[in-house]
Amino acid sequence: VPDPEKIMTELELTYPPSVNHYYTKWCQYVKKAGKHVVKVAVGERGMAYRAEVRRFKLVDLKNPQPLKGRLSMEVQLWAPDRRSQARSMTSLMGPSALRSTR
Repeated sequence: VPDPEKIMTELELTYPPSVNHYYTKWCQYVKKAGKHVVKVAVGERGMAYRAEVRRFKLVDLKNPQPLKGRLSMEVQLWAPDRRSQARSMTSLMGPSALRSTR
């Protein structure tokens, strides 16, 4: 039986989108003010990330109880890196793929 004072919950989420991809902006004319106003809202990528976080909240935590006492948290981040994807694609294709076909 696990000690109720020592409960571990592990969440694995995708790396969140950047602020520029999380929000979307558009310009809207406000007739009353007689000028254009920039509106900001959560965009498609932001909504998808929110849905993923909510899924963990509802599925994995299963009726969580309020925390009492000390709290410890460990966070590990692995930022996406497009350079490593390009490098791995080149290694899969081999050096001949980089040569000119002329």
